[in-house]
Parts: sequence; C-alpha cells; structure tokens
Amino acid sequence: MKDKSKIRDSILSAAASLFEQYGYEKTTMDEIAAASHKAKASIYYHFDSKIDIFKAVLRQEMEYVIRHMSEIVGKYPEQKSQITAYLKARTDAIGYARVFYRHIMSLYMDRSGEVKEAMEEARKIFDDWEYGYFVKACNNGRETGILSKAVQPEAFGNTMLVILKGLEIQFKNYEDQEALRSTYDAIIDILVTNNFRQE
Repeated sequence: MKDKSKIRDSILSAAASLFEQYGYEKTTMDEIAAASHKAKASIYYHFDSKIDIFKAVLRQEMEYVIRHMSEIVGKYPEQKSQITAYLKARTDAIGYARVFYRHIMSLYMDRSGEVKEAMEEARKIFDDWEYGYFVKACNNGRETGILSKAVQPEAFGNTMLVILKGLEIQFKNYEDQEALRSTYDAIIDILVTNNFRQE
C-alpha cells in the first residue's frame, strides 16, 4: 500500500512540474510518464486520464494552502493580529499553489471545458474553508466586542472572498509586484486598525 502511495505521489510531483512549466494543454501523458520514470500503463493504473491527474495536483495544492493558512491562524490567538497576518500571508499562499496559479485565468476567461471545471473544483475546496474561517473570525470579533454587531458573519465571509479573489487577478497581472504588495499591506493595516477595536 505504501508503494502505491509513493508511486502515485511521484506521478503527481512530476505532473505538477510539467503543468506549471508548460500548462495543462501542452503536457502529454507520455511526458508525465517520462518525467515520473514510470511506464504509461503504470500512470493509467493510478489515474484514468490526464484531467484526473490535474485535478489531483490541484487538490493537493489547495490542501497545502489550507494547512499553511491554518498554521497562520494558529500562531495568532489575538483576533486583530490574526486577521492582519492572515490577509498578508494569503496572497503568497495562493502563489504557492503553482499549478492553480498558472491556470487561474481559466476561471475567468474560459467559458467551459475540463480545465475550468477542474479549477472550479479546486477553488471550491479553498473557498469553502476560507468562508468558514471568515465567518468564525467575524463571530469571534462580535463576541469579544472588537467588531460591531452590525457586521454580519455570512456577509463578511462572502465579501472577503469577493475582494480576495479579485486581488488574486491583480497580483497575477500587475507589473510592479513590489508596489502592489506594499500598497496592499498598507491597506490591510488601515482597514484592520480602523475596523477592529482593541481586545
């Protein structure tokens, strides 16, 4: 069982490198087999198709992002510091999902297709977790009095997702990354300082 898992992981690792470098469309099953040093039959033993491999790579990446962001949350018990750290770490965390990040525009540009569908599935894994985080953070903020009772948890969660997903596109396409990053960090400091009272 351990060997099967190792083989599967080596296929996914090789495929992830190829998908990141060349994109989904230009990567072939033959190339995945060669890069993972496995026979093509072995690839098909573990995965039904290239899109199944792509989905598995994306799922691994989203699970990594969730683990990383959960660690950030765990480091900061104080709500104001936690939200600030979360927002500042999030843009980098999405960038760690390299295959997802390379194909992110397919979520907005493609009308349909297997890549868009796979990306939407991966996106939902993280969106569901992140929405839950923001709803919980809002509830905690309301209970401790650092957030106004006027801030509704579900609306807060949905609003944060819309804002952060829009920023992903900016970070993907903006030429002066350093200027964008320092501006983003300054805006976070202003928003959190002005909207979260001291605990």
